[in-house]
Amino acid sequence: MEDLTLCVQAAPGGWRIACPVGDLSLMFLSGAEAEAKAHAFAERLSASGRDVRVVIEDRHGRVAGATRYFSADELALI
Repeated sequence: MEDLTLCVQAAPGGWRIACPVGDLSLMFLSGAEAEAKAHAFAERLSASGRDVRVVIEDRHGRVAGATRYFSADELALI
């Protein structure tokens, strides 16, 4: 199964978390708040069996950081 990617991006009036599942997009006033929420979502999704990547972009759309969360199923095999 392919990784699910949550991307924190600048948006007019704040920051958003973009997710390809159901074309989901959540808005936040603070980039730090959006980033923290994206990591929290990723932890929950990985606990339910999904591999998740969190990609953080700066205001110019450049990747500033990325974190991968492995599914709980994969961690059980280690």
